[in-house]
Amino acid sequence: MNTSNNNSAVWLCLYLPYLPLQVFTRGLSPKDTLKPVVILDRRRVIALNSAAFDTGIRYNNNMDTAYSISHDVISFDKDNDRELTTLTNLGQWAYQFSPAVTIRTPDVLLIEIGASLKLFNGLEALVRAVESGVDALGYTAITTINATPMAALLAAKNNAKSRTENNQAEHHEKNVNDRITHNSAAILASIEMIPVAFLETDRAIIDALQEMGIYRIRDLFKLPMSSLNRRFGIYFTNYLQRLIGLQPDPQKPIDQAPHFFSDIIFMADVTNANSLTFPIKRLLNELDAFLTARQLHINQLSWKLSHRHHSAKVINIHLASPEHNIKALLQLTQIKLEQVKDIKEIDTLSLTVNSFFPANTVSGDLFQAAGYPSHLEPTQGTSRRRQRQTSANALLNLLATRLGPDACFGLSVANDHRPEKSWQRLKPNQINPAVHQETLHNLELQLSQDSQRPLFLLTPPRVLVLINGTPYLNGKLDLLQGPERIDFGWWDRPSTGEIITRDYYVATHQDRGTLYWIFHYVNYGKWYLHGIFS
Repeated sequence: MNTSNNNSAVWLCLYLPYLPLQVFTRGLSPKDTLKPVVILDRRRVIALNSAAFDTGIRYNNNMDTAYSISHDVISFDKDNDRELTTLTNLGQWAYQFSPAVTIRTPDVLLIEIGASLKLFNGLEALVRAVESGVDALGYTAITTINATPMAALLAAKNNAKSRTENNQAEHHEKNVNDRITHNSAAILASIEMIPVAFLETDRAIIDALQEMGIYRIRDLFKLPMSSLNRRFGIYFTNYLQRLIGLQPDPQKPIDQAPHFFSDIIFMADVTNANSLTFPIKRLLNELDAFLTARQLHINQLSWKLSHRHHSAKVINIHLASPEHNIKALLQLTQIKLEQVKDIKEIDTLSLTVNSFFPANTVSGDLFQAAGYPSHLEPTQGTSRRRQRQTSANALLNLLATRLGPDACFGLSVANDHRPEKSWQRLKPNQINPAVHQETLHNLELQLSQDSQRPLFLLTPPRVLVLINGTPYLNGKLDLLQGPERIDFGWWDRPSTGEIITRDYYVATHQDRGTLYWIFHYVNYGKWYLHGIFS
């Protein structure tokens, strides 16, 4: 928990006043930005872009009026779920600046950055990094700084109003570059000229204050707190005390578990998969920035191609091992898109990643950068092995993407005496150096012990004909070696505890010389052909 009266606390507020619009319009191509777009709530315009404003559409116009002004206008209904999802994703993105990120619905992020100032070379540099990052994601944010979260939020709401009235491209809290002072008098001085209309409280209380002639924060705090408590209740006075740092204001941080989701909505239906290249690159670049900031790798990602009139198409891409290679992900995505034949039109493209792994950092040679030859042979060997593994993984990724996820697999020795179950298939992402070395060791040991076992096994074993108790396979079989007894299966039958016994023999035809591996079921008296020697 973070408290606002912490002497080192610095709260950054990201206020997203255009979020209802930008969840639909961010990431558009330059051509689409010229199209008028409005957001409707109960058939009235609550948000619009500059192109719609230029046509004459205004806030609070009804839908019929908007369409009568411009036949080209594109409308979307306000989507609260999409806005919350976007705010949550932005909270995940902001985690790179501080672990203390709080979501305040419907359009605010509060970030406690006091402990991060030295890491980002000061307050001004950190604020620039946050602002440029939000802008790159396609959102417009009002950024303010203060010693308490509620004071930062109050200033952001006021600055948004000033920005709208003055038509300014940028409008920030005046003390962004200054040292944050944590005493209540200084906090009050920083917000005293803000209208009471921006207080985070009931509208009835704001109306009552204005009827009393109190229009600014400065006037409000001139009144005795006890009188305000009697008139408006303890919740309001507690809020005022938290506002200026007289009371702690703990904030609930977001879940630290990483999650990535981003989507782009098209203004017109996309009917050609080649047209998705630009939005795919944009979403992958966002993923790239997220992985870099959080120092993570991934081994899978999911694309979703949606249309309002059709069922969605999900494209999953699985990697042989966790990595962070956006160029390779773009290539694999394009290969997958070429295989999609049943999608005629798309209006939304989304990218989701739920599984993350810590990035493995690679240390280099301290003196190699200075031009001195390296003498660290183990390091060089590790580097070469890593390069070979990277090349092998790239090939596996390409093959699995083209042929399907089950087309490429590895083999490993299994802990079972039954020949048909003594090995198992592994997915590429299950293969690691430890498993590889263990498999090689067990395989060498098994081959040395089982020199009389064939490599080719029949699945399932073939029943042999018995004549006078002797097995026949296109003729009589002579037993050359055996038996080798294998008792197994009791763990597969826990209720009965029955043990299945096989006696294995090496057999041959007298006239042909082919060697067979056959077994006799002692429990049932049947003979089976299980393998053929080369």
